[in-house]
Amino acid sequence: VARVSARGRLTAIAPGEADVVATLGAVSAATRVRVGRGEGPAPRIDVFPGVEHQRIRGWEASGQFGEIDCKRDAFTKYHREMVDRVVNELGITRLRLSARSGIESGVDTWPDFRGGRTNYGTWRRTWFVATNDNADPRVADPAGFQWGYFDRVVDTVIVPVREALARRGESLYINLNFVDFYLGAGRKAFPQMKSPEEYAELIRVIFDHMQAKYGFTPDGLELLLEPENSAYTPEDVGASLVAVARRLREGGYTPDFIGPSTTKAANAPEFWDAVNAVPGARGLLTEFAYHKYGGLSRPTLRAILLRARRDGATTGMLEHIGSGFDGLYEDLTVANVSVWKQFTLGYCGLRDNADNEGVYYQVNQTDPAAPRINITSQARLLRQVFNYVRPGAVRLGATSSLDGLRALAFRNATGRVVVVARSPTQQRFVIHGLPAGTYGVNYSMKAGRFNVDLPDVVVTDGTPVSLEIPGDAALTVYGRQP
Repeated sequence: VARVSARGRLTAIAPGEADVVATLGAVSAATRVRVGRGEGPAPRIDVFPGVEHQRIRGWEASGQFGEIDCKRDAFTKYHREMVDRVVNELGITRLRLSARSGIESGVDTWPDFRGGRTNYGTWRRTWFVATNDNADPRVADPAGFQWGYFDRVVDTVIVPVREALARRGESLYINLNFVDFYLGAGRKAFPQMKSPEEYAELIRVIFDHMQAKYGFTPDGLELLLEPENSAYTPEDVGASLVAVARRLREGGYTPDFIGPSTTKAANAPEFWDAVNAVPGARGLLTEFAYHKYGGLSRPTLRAILLRARRDGATTGMLEHIGSGFDGLYEDLTVANVSVWKQFTLGYCGLRDNADNEGVYYQVNQTDPAAPRINITSQARLLRQVFNYVRPGAVRLGATSSLDGLRALAFRNATGRVVVVARSPTQQRFVIHGLPAGTYGVNYSMKAGRFNVDLPDVVVTDGTPVSLEIPGDAALTVYGRQP
């Protein structure tokens, strides 16, 4: 079917399919290729439904709609529309719920900020200033924990998104994320993770609070956001992991444990190994999370994947402000991530700013009585994956004959296949290998036409499908029925 040269170039010989395997030492990777008969010059995408990779667990965002930076009357106006668009247009299924270390304190600073008695800078300086509720980590003093801002996020973001997903017959995955940035301070009066039982107490109190007030609890615990921004060592994190897993089990809680969530991807493999070396920690982490703010390379992503496979965990890229479709493609195909996240849901501004790279949605609140929600240019393309590929989907084999034409393929839990093609320029192409059935077609341009439906296509007996990307865009072909 094909021949591989000494320099790794694959040359077609005859029509058919072949597996191509590359091996270096103990590491190997494979792909499947299809050689077709000469159909003409159009680039082709080949889908291999029999080649299965990782299972998708969700598409994540930080749980923030602009409830801090937006004007109150504007927020009230756009809130309901934002919830609807986040769920039904973008396709978010996971939210990060931040648990700041300052929850453990004898003073709730949120009411003063909310009431305008303190400014943002003064309030922010209290976020990570914790005070021990008492000297016994096994006996929590209710007066030593404050819920003002935490509950505000649950009420205005978590609950509405959870309810909107429920109306679709889907579930929201809540990722509770402990944050304890030092903000430039070398020492802290009460760093919870330096006393693992105290850390375990705080997390258990949060779970108990949510269960009592809301009737649900987090699905996962991301142990620590970006450890490089704290003085916590891998040994601190590992000991805290062992302590919190035990404490949560005692309460009947069995969340996923997520880490190490390093700022730099290059720091993640070594940090992961050191956490797992702590007695009792190995096997507790179920999701290998990393961020991409430095030290990024394909070998690093492969190292993350190999460690996750070795230790029976999935992988997740859980923050990179500014990442778009190309970053998503790389993480899906190199690190085989099951979860992916750019950053937060939305912020406000005083102009339309679709190029705001830190959010999925940007709100123009120049007129608070009529705020305008703008999906950002990056999110326009990301939604072509998020909205059509749902939790439980399996990534399938897919190849492209053209470097500038990127292809992803998935099979949803319903059995229906989804193919996403991305090109920065106008491009005709042909898809081979789609299972028989009726397929919808939708595309979004990075700037210009958005969420555009094209006529359905019908595939019978493996017939190829000819399509065109109109410009800088992503196009999705999704199974409607078998």
